[in-house]
Amino acid sequence: MILPTIFTKYKTGLVLSGGAVKGFAHLGVLKALREKKMLPDVISGVSAGA
Repeated sequence: MILPTIFTKYKTGLVLSGGAVKGFAHLGVLKALREKKMLPDVISGVSAGA
């Protein structure tokens, strides 16, 4: 399967989902990734992850 060009420019992605408690945990994960300079190219989320 050949992916459309729009998808080939991204190398890493992070998917976030879950309720309110997990939503607060997502903040800690994103902070840790930022401190390590390891942010993903794309972030997607549903519910509290959005």
